[in-house]
Amino acid sequence: MPPCFVLLTDFGLADPYVGQLRGVLHQLAPGCGCIDLSHGVPHFRVETGALYLAASVPYLPFHAICLAVVDPGVGSQRAILCLRMGHRTFIAPDNGLLCLAAAQHGNGDARVWRLRPGVVSGNPSATFHARDIMAPAAAKLATGTPPEALGEEMPPAAMHSPVWTRPETTDSGLVARILHVDHFGNCILNIPSAADMPAHEMRHKGRRTPLVAVDHYAALPTGHVGLLCGSQGYWEIAANRDSAATLLDLHTGDSVTFPDVK
Repeated sequence: MPPCFVLLTDFGLADPYVGQLRGVLHQLAPGCGCIDLSHGVPHFRVETGALYLAASVPYLPFHAICLAVVDPGVGSQRAILCLRMGHRTFIAPDNGLLCLAAAQHGNGDARVWRLRPGVVSGNPSATFHARDIMAPAAAKLATGTPPEALGEEMPPAAMHSPVWTRPETTDSGLVARILHVDHFGNCILNIPSAADMPAHEMRHKGRRTPLVAVDHYAALPTGHVGLLCGSQGYWEIAANRDSAATLLDLHTGDSVTFPDVK
């Protein structure tokens, strides 16, 4: 069975960008299928794209080649990476987009290559590396080119790792970041669900909010806020039949502190 491409971007669907991306992949690797994971990552929110990717890895087809593009630094000196974990391969800019997936699913066997400039022929646009560099590189991988033919291997630890990739333990407690506020107003944190979270209080913008840990939304009284392990593999601040983000004035990128978790 040929590989399957998986696309994750912040392009939206109003412009021709997604169609052009898919067109290049079909031109260069016509036997491969293509899954649209999401094109609704909020513009430039690398942390949200990283969450979408990490949360989705277990559900991607074996031999998937994922093209992940949330790339506000396109055209700059930032590198383009190829990450291989088991039977799955990921191409993305080196801006943190791959860090959560590698941390959650690398299992010690993750390998990373930095794509060489000029890895594809032609004159790529400085503002659309996804179409002109990343998609042709993904097609090369799909048609049998090994990653080492596209770039130089580097340690996974050398990938760019922004501050939001992991929570920080401080004297004031555990400081976490909100990676994403979903459609329901649930605030997904950068704390993997495997972490112990005996939190009873959250602090944000000088406000203290009592929390109760539950295992599903309906366990909270309607309109009340709690802490639970959500379906995406991370802890989240949630409300029952209401938006925790609206109730607590929380936004993607915000820091929150759990004083009783140290």
